[in-house]
Formats: sequence, structure tokens, C-alpha cells
Amino acid sequence: MASKSHKRYHVDEFNSKMHLDVYFSQTTHQAMQEVAIRYPIMQLHKSVTSGRIKGDTLIDVSMGPLVHLLCTVSDVFKEITILKFNDECIKEVKKWLDTHTECFDWSHTSKYITELNEGGSQIQEMEEELKSKIKHIMKCDIEKENITDPVILPKSDCLLSVTVLEGISEDQEEFGKNLKKIVSLLKPGGQLLLFTALDATFYQLGEHKFKLLKCDETFVRSVLCEQGFVIEYIDWLKKPSETHLTDFNDVTFIIARKPMEV
Repeated sequence: MASKSHKRYHVDEFNSKMHLDVYFSQTTHQAMQEVAIRYPIMQLHKSVTSGRIKGDTLIDVSMGPLVHLLCTVSDVFKEITILKFNDECIKEVKKWLDTHTECFDWSHTSKYITELNEGGSQIQEMEEELKSKIKHIMKCDIEKENITDPVILPKSDCLLSVTVLEGISEDQEEFGKNLKKIVSLLKPGGQLLLFTALDATFYQLGEHKFKLLKCDETFVRSVLCEQGFVIEYIDWLKKPSETHLTDFNDVTFIIARKPMEV
């Protein structure tokens, strides 16, 4: 079990720029790039090109100031809303949105996406298209029943969540409660696109360790089923090699459909 001294992503100071530099940059270790960049991009790309992911609107509730996965699915959606649990992540995303001189360079991930698209949009064109579809960047609060209170967002067709539930949940019971709050933003029949780090207890940022809730595939499947979701697709990636940055064993990607209201 993670030490109680471990920091928490949504309540403690979080260095969003360091998070990007360590886990998502061109200089990130190749094994971690496979986990954090290539695998999720490949899974979303396959799901988009196969027609598995559909809809007009997407809400992204993911850990950190990530935009590379939104580039992967931007062709599908007309409107995208980004929700973050801390101000630093919002600032970092807005730097990219405004093409600020100090914004993070995502060109290496965008290049990978354009290669998968085999001659589709060029890097700058693809990023500008995504920027035009981002309608809201908002702070949310998991302690509230409506996490975007006082704003009531329209329900979305899809919801993307990347390793955030493990980072904001103290135990498995809280994981289920937090999942319920997040998926309340989905329309009945909408799709949850969920990336989860399995069997992880921490990730490192500089001298600080941040807590992750340890959960396995059986638990993730069961908590989705308990809330009425039907799993339409699941895939796994084994950790390519040992790293001091985190202690996960696998990453899983699940597409699950929210039940229709009776």
C-alpha cells in the first residue's frame, strides 16, 4: 500500500510542466514513451478508424495537462470539453491552446499520429483543428456531486479518462463513487474511454511520490458492471521494462457503454 506521505494529484501542489517533461517528452525513456504515448494513441486510432468510437461531443477528464490523445480522436468530435482538477494543469493546456512561447511541444506525438493516418492532416493543421474544437477548459471538484458545479454541462456522447481515477481515489469504494460522478457527464448510451494503470501504487515527480490506488482488471471490470456499463472492448499492455518512475504492471484500455435510462 502506498505510504500516507505520498502526495495526491488533485489536492497537493502538482508540477504540470515536470509531469509532461518526465512522462511525455521527446527525451522520455523509450519504455515509458511506449506506455504513455504510443500505446494509447494506437488504441484510440484503431478505435476511431474502425468506427468503434462515435459521437459529436467529448469530455476529457484525465490526469495532467494532456492533449495528444485528443489529437488522435479530434476527427470524430465536433466539440470537446476539458476538465482538470488543478489550476496548474489548466494553465499548461491554455498555454498550448494560445500557442504561448513556453507551451509544451507536442510535435513528436502529433508526428506519430500523422504517420498512423498515412498522409492525412499535417502536424500544424491537425493541432489547429483540435484547438478549434475545444469549447471549454474548466476546473472541476470531485468532492461535489456535480463536479463542474455551479456549471451544468450538457451530457456528452463520449468521455475520456486517463489514469485519473487511480490518482484521486483513496480506496476502491471511493473509486466507485468517483467513477459514478464522472460518468454522470455522459448521455445514456454514451461511451466511456478508460485507460487504467493496473497494480500501481505511485508515480514519481522529482523528489515527490504521488499516490495511485492499486487496482486490478477484475476490480475495474466489476465496478463498471456494477454501474450498469457494458464493456465493448478491452486491451492490455504489459510494462515494457522496469522503471523507477512508477510501479504499475499493465495498462488497460476499456471502451464501455453507459446504460440507457429506463
